Amino acid sequence: MKNLISGKMTQLIDESSQSEYKIPPVVLMEQAGLKAWQFIETKIEDDEPFVVVAGGGNNGGDALVIAREAINNGVTDILVILLGKHISESSQIQRDIIKSYGIPTVHIEDGIIDSQTLQAIDSAKYIVDGITGTGLSSPIRGDALKLIEAINNSDAEVFSVDIPSGLGDDVEVSSTSIKANYTICMGPLKSVYYNPTVHAKCGAVECVNPSFPPFLIKASKPSAYLADDEEPSLIPLDIDAYKKTRGHLAVFGGSKNFTGAVRLASRSAFVSRVGLVSCFVEPEIYPIIASESPSVIVQPTTEIDDIDSYTALLAGPGWGEGREMLLDSLLKTLKPLVIDADGIRAFANLYKSGKVVGHGTIVLTPHMGELRALAAAVCPEYEGKVGFSDRPSDFLNLLQNISIKTGAIIVCKASVTLIATAARKPIIVSGDNPALGVAGSGDVLAGCIAGLLAGGLSPYKSALYGVLWHKEAGLKAFKKNGYFDTETLIPLLGKVIAK
Repeated sequence: MKNLISGKMTQLIDESSQSEYKIPPVVLMEQAGLKAWQFIETKIEDDEPFVVVAGGGNNGGDALVIAREAINNGVTDILVILLGKHISESSQIQRDIIKSYGIPTVHIEDGIIDSQTLQAIDSAKYIVDGITGTGLSSPIRGDALKLIEAINNSDAEVFSVDIPSGLGDDVEVSSTSIKANYTICMGPLKSVYYNPTVHAKCGAVECVNPSFPPFLIKASKPSAYLADDEEPSLIPLDIDAYKKTRGHLAVFGGSKNFTGAVRLASRSAFVSRVGLVSCFVEPEIYPIIASESPSVIVQPTTEIDDIDSYTALLAGPGWGEGREMLLDSLLKTLKPLVIDADGIRAFANLYKSGKVVGHGTIVLTPHMGELRALAAAVCPEYEGKVGFSDRPSDFLNLLQNISIKTGAIIVCKASVTLIATAARKPIIVSGDNPALGVAGSGDVLAGCIAGLLAGGLSPYKSALYGVLWHKEAGLKAFKKNGYFDTETLIPLLGKVIAK
């Protein structure tokens, strides 16, 4: 698992490298620019138009080192665009070097960007973005905003130095920012890259170390963790294991208009090693659900007589509205409970009315829309902000605060999946597989987590492993079939869990 750090922590590493370990800032800048160029060089053709946009800070200085290295390595069609009124000492050194090289340069001041400069951006094949850095604390304005808009309107491949300009831990996610093809991260990975609203703007992330001492990096305090490299595994089943020793999951879901979700979740639970699945549905949809799979025990009722025979519950897939009373009764059983889809909105309503008092283990699996409803109930100060006017640092805090206040594990499903608990910083699984964003995919994930929980895995591992295996199954499905429907995903999920 990799540490993800804040922009402020990056600045502390940079400052400590200079003050404690006596590495001159211009040396760090030279190393940053050189290593960034070595990556960029593998992605470009020398004879294509190359534009470097540099602000006055150290990221701008890094970008100017890239411009010089490009010239040194055969790039001839190049333009440097400079902006910013406050120029750092090291960046001024790089500006002086660029001037001595005679590289074509344009200075942007007072909002005046001439048509030739705009044309150069529009016709560029490659653009290096060094406008702002990780320390940005407010939305982009003025000259930088106009340049970012021009870059985003071009067809160029964009390489952002450390962070796409306009993004920041403390900048609202709806603010204008660069949409990069590649982000060249200086030092440890940044948590802002994995905010679900702005994640796509970072493109592919490549890490380089601009000579930060490794022990400084190792000691940096994380704001979240990246679990993409985790290798989940289960203890093999005993040779004499059978259905009654492998757990019994009770699934509550489905409605007249939504019968597919509960069926997908039930099937997913089976491939997640649970031995028995009983499905409790309204009598009007009983014939449909009962005909789906002979493996699922379907009951035409939403009431459980013998709760002790079940090791975990899943509530919500395909439920529809108005299920608060039923969910309240399930919470009061104190059984481990996964709540998905419409169950999350019902939970939010119960919490808002003060009815969530005592419960057993809970795992909530909201998508972003459901998270907004949950946030409005649990942390009302965030109402209307999530994914719109919140800040990446606030978003991580929100997830953990919801976990603390509800006593639940939160599995937030978006372009990345974030897992929050009360005890530790959020864990992120990126995946980067839009093919997995298909109807029913969340139902499969909920069924997998619930199946693992019913089979005896801890709540935390059930959530994390379920997310990781769901991601892996999605990648295998895409490689095997291209784009796919959710039913294709389920047998592949069983295979990755059994590997």
